[in-house]
Amino acid sequence: MNLKMKHIILALASLVLLGAVFVVPVKINSRDDAKNVSFGYPFAFVEQDFSTKSFISLPWYQNFEIKRPVAEFSWAGFTASFASFFLGLELVVFILEMVKWRIRVFFRKRKARKNSGRTAA
Repeated sequence: MNLKMKHIILALASLVLLGAVFVVPVKINSRDDAKNVSFGYPFAFVEQDFSTKSFISLPWYQNFEIKRPVAEFSWAGFTASFASFFLGLELVVFILEMVKWRIRVFFRKRKARKNSGRTAA
């Protein structure tokens, strides 16, 4: 695979995975927990305040709300999350390429042995 295309795909996949955290709910166990609800995976990078919201029962699972103001945004957490996803995907692609290369070498050697056996006979 073209190296540039591979990195573009990895970057887009990382952005999609990071964007998906906005739809994954966070568990709120108490009213105190509702003051600073952290969103982001694997490192939290967005906090919102849900202390004014009325909860039916606790624990409560809360999604990120676009209309609610963001209490805090951490560029360091966002960068760490993006980098960890990117490096994890890069590692998976590297392992798959190594396995593909080993399989290709194995079948080339096998084919060469088979062809050399036919020409010798």
